[in-house]
Amino acid sequence: MAFRWFRRRPAPAPDPIAAYDDLVSDLSGEAAELRRAAVTLLTVRTRLGRELAGSEQVARTLHERSDRARAGGDPRAADVLSADAAREDTRATALREELARTEADVEQLEQAARRVADQVDRLRSERELAAARLTAGTALATEAMRSRADRIRRLVAVDAARDEIERAHALAEVWREDES
Repeated sequence: MAFRWFRRRPAPAPDPIAAYDDLVSDLSGEAAELRRAAVTLLTVRTRLGRELAGSEQVARTLHERSDRARAGGDPRAADVLSADAAREDTRATALREELARTEADVEQLEQAARRVADQVDRLRSERELAAARLTAGTALATEAMRSRADRIRRLVAVDAARDEIERAHALAEVWREDES
């Protein structure tokens, strides 16, 4: 019996609304992280676009100079300029591929962020509905318990009155017997 104090009390029932709030909070954080990643990639995409435009411009300039050198009778300068132009073309091709991958990644991140945000909106609506139902259900249960308690109190009062009436009858019966 002395160890009864050391027993663990049962855990309180989990709050269903708190479960909604936890999930909404987690998903909101995830959506924010997805948006941050998408913004980072948009920045990278802008930088890659500028580098690609610059590389293409440099390649065009080198091709033009190579053509002028070849037309001017300087094959060695034309070859060097052509090799430089080919390197810039290769770099521009790599930048185009990286830009295409980045754009695809941005699109996927944006779609994922939209899906998670939609899920958060649905969960918030569902949470509000659940909170309203829980409040209404709690109010109904409280009223039912109050009504039941009131009914039980009245039944106990009626039983007590019956007992009092029976005692009064018994006492009257005892008095009648004593007078006789």
